Amino acid sequence: MFATFRSDQVPLGTQILVADRPLGPFRPHSPGPVTPAGDACLDGTLFVARDGAPWMIFSRDWPQIAVGRYSALPLREDLSAAAGPAIDLFAVNAAPWVRTPPWQQQRAEQGQPPCFVADGAWPFRLHNGELGLLFSSWNESNYATGLARSTSGDLAGPWQCDAVPFFPKNGGHAMIFAGFDGTNYLTLHQPNDPPPEHPRIFPLTEAGGQLQLGPPLEP
Repeated sequence: MFATFRSDQVPLGTQILVADRPLGPFRPHSPGPVTPAGDACLDGTLFVARDGAPWMIFSRDWPQIAVGRYSALPLREDLSAAAGPAIDLFAVNAAPWVRTPPWQQQRAEQGQPPCFVADGAWPFRLHNGELGLLFSSWNESNYATGLARSTSGDLAGPWQCDAVPFFPKNGGHAMIFAGFDGTNYLTLHQPNDPPPEHPRIFPLTEAGGQLQLGPPLEP
């Protein structure tokens, strides 16, 4: 499990935990955060490259930097530590739809640079071989989830962000999984307001490089 922690002594970072069962108990696998020391990083997730090498994709975000970014670093084969330096993927405001969140307007009033939130990256492979990355930020009205594409099919990019969010309805941190019924599903949390924030699950299909959601599953 990749989980994000912070303390008074250690800035926000993603550490790797292990357990014998999905319900735990979990114990530390990496001795501390795997993300770069001294940098505020969050939302690390596993990506396995086409050559089989494991990577962690993660966010660099406010308040340490005003413009959130997505980065990736290679991992050791046993996932115990980084195997090299991080590489930069793209800044979240490269997406045309990304805006400063409404609760950060006071930064502008105080003469500080605008803040752009970079949350919850999730990599997956599209049918045409493109490497896709779901990510969450704020649009003009609320929290939303967009799609970036690496046309080379690799982490090095170049990355292109779709012009409009894939899911604009106040939900984010999307992930894709295969159900036991053979159907692909997308899950995210919606609304982005606790309470009543909760997981939502949607059947997922792809047509012409575009993702399409079916009606959400109801409990």
